[in-house]
Amino acid sequence: MRFLIARSMNPEKAAKMFCQWKKWRAEMVPLGYITDSEVCPRMDILFQ
Repeated sequence: MRFLIARSMNPEKAAKMFCQWKKWRAEMVPLGYITDSEVCPRMDILFQ
């Protein structure tokens, strides 16, 4: 639904955006999830 909203309810544009997001997600999170040990150091940087 968020992709449809982001693309003004245009299903073609939403599908393209979804495919791009899936590709990005696979590259950035290759295991399918982020471990707690990876999150904590990044959060520390944000809240300094």
